[in-house]
Amino acid sequence: MSAELIIASNRFTWKNEQIDTNFLRRNNFYKVLSLVEASRACLKIPSTLLLLDMNKDILNYFARRWKLPLMIRMEYASLPRNKALGGIPVYSLISLYNVAEFLLHEGYHPIFHPHLDRFKDIYSVGLLIEVNRPEVNVEIVGKGFDASDLRLGDLIPHEIFKIDVSNFSVSERKIISQREYLRQRNERIQKIVRLFKYIEYVNKENKLLTSLDSFGEVSDRSIRKDFFVPESYLPLSKNLLSSLKEIISILYLSVVRHLPSSNGFVASLSYLHHKGWVLWDVYGQWYKR
Repeated sequence: MSAELIIASNRFTWKNEQIDTNFLRRNNFYKVLSLVEASRACLKIPSTLLLLDMNKDILNYFARRWKLPLMIRMEYASLPRNKALGGIPVYSLISLYNVAEFLLHEGYHPIFHPHLDRFKDIYSVGLLIEVNRPEVNVEIVGKGFDASDLRLGDLIPHEIFKIDVSNFSVSERKIISQREYLRQRNERIQKIVRLFKYIEYVNKENKLLTSLDSFGEVSDRSIRKDFFVPESYLPLSKNLLSSLKEIISILYLSVVRHLPSSNGFVASLSYLHHKGWVLWDVYGQWYKR
């Protein structure tokens, strides 16, 4: 089934082709706008609900349709000074209601997706697209890491290269050293422990935080054996690289042309088992993440 895109308020509900992209532009809802334009260009995105007003009936409907837990993210007209951390699964209806109300009160608009487990990403990719240059810079992290690690600048990418969109040749390909990877692996496992504590917090307290700092130091005893982060990085295969090139072509030649003007764009994707490449969003220079 193809992805569903829904915008819901107390006055209207738009779905898929009903969505008015000019409305999204006027309200600076650029994250959802990028997903709409990507979907219309036939790229795979997660099914998405943007909630403009509190509406329990809508949340009930999509909790049944997509099945709990739902992943929560957020849309905002301008970046808050301290942005809340999203990408978190919410496991109960009451928590969905309360977290949505919390975000609306804080000036965000909640975005809900069917839960795609960030801890099971096989690859996560960040693309830097400069519209006046024929090259796209590609940054990749491997299994057990996720797109937020690239977006937030928390680590050195495990693989980098450039793609020339005129002929799709690859250049300047570099792979992380084993020593550096193992150092990052240890840091990532500790971050996963904090993220699991954060997920528990969100589902108990029904609000989001702006950092993981309050969850303190990580002891060896708290590291579960099912936090599977490989002991070495496996470079992107020829087939996955080929499919990624196709996505880059569509983003470069189509999607970013339909977004507000910007000298550069950053796109985030994950490669998931049984789902393939999934696009999370495309950002321009309108605001930083």
